[in-house]
Amino acid sequence: MSYICMSFVDMEKHSRIKNNKIGYIILNEENWSKVEESIGNYGMAYGRVQPLFRFLNLSQEETAGITGVSSRTLARWGKQTAIGVTASERVAKIDHLIKTGIDVFKSEAIFKNWFGEKNFSLGGKSPKEIISRPFGIELVQDTLMALQFGNIM
Repeated sequence: MSYICMSFVDMEKHSRIKNNKIGYIILNEENWSKVEESIGNYGMAYGRVQPLFRFLNLSQEETAGITGVSSRTLARWGKQTAIGVTASERVAKIDHLIKTGIDVFKSEAIFKNWFGEKNFSLGGKSPKEIISRPFGIELVQDTLMALQFGNIM
């Protein structure tokens, strides 16, 4: 029988993957109805979602595309600025997508690499390019699920 030796940091990352939370970076809720409650009437605070954008290494333009505002508007947002319900929903779905991707690849680094690479199943675009488009998050999620089961789309 072989044993895998994990450092404390690896064990912490592994436990983040295996938890029952909806998301990976920003969502601590265990089901979507709780996520809806935490979004509230005005959306999440920009300071809460910034770590997700940093994790994915998104530019200001890419972040603006996801949140549905201009880069100039994004530049004026403070940590307590509510990003709106629609943008919050998109960010929550992206956080869930990240969790799914890391579950599929069993590695943050491999997922991040895949996220930035062009993909045949996404019409030659990278997931990073697709997520700000209409139905882009769902298409990337579908691609991850196909990969999980050994299929291509």
